[in-house]
Amino acid sequence: MLAERVLAALPEDPRDAALRLSIALALARHARVEQLLATTPPNALGGTLAVADAYLQIGKPERARALLDERERSGDEDQSRRLWLEGACQLALGNRAAAAELLARVPAGSLYYARARAALKQAFSAAGMPALGAEVADK
Repeated sequence: MLAERVLAALPEDPRDAALRLSIALALARHARVEQLLATTPPNALGGTLAVADAYLQIGKPERARALLDERERSGDEDQSRRLWLEGACQLALGNRAAAAELLARVPAGSLYYARARAALKQAFSAAGMPALGAEVADK
């Protein structure tokens, strides 16, 4: 696969950490992703939100949530992305009500609105309210 060859051909360079992370995620190389997350500062990987997103993608919502909780909200981050990530973490951890509250706050027009609505639908369906989930997803 081309992505694997690109990853193998890249010389070790801290400036390529975000690219390495993206490739490892695309290839579902969870051990490599975890290694990068453990050994690379968040800023080199795209910031706190990118790291939390990576933890979610490899099935570690508790790590993503812990990271989001310990890093205060900053004015320079994408608040819609943060809400979506926090909601996705809560949903993955089984906290459907908390997830729904966070996901419902992602504003229309945001890059994360569609993802938030899909996750909100999932939260309502998991809570035994599939009709409400379908209604929310259609908006």
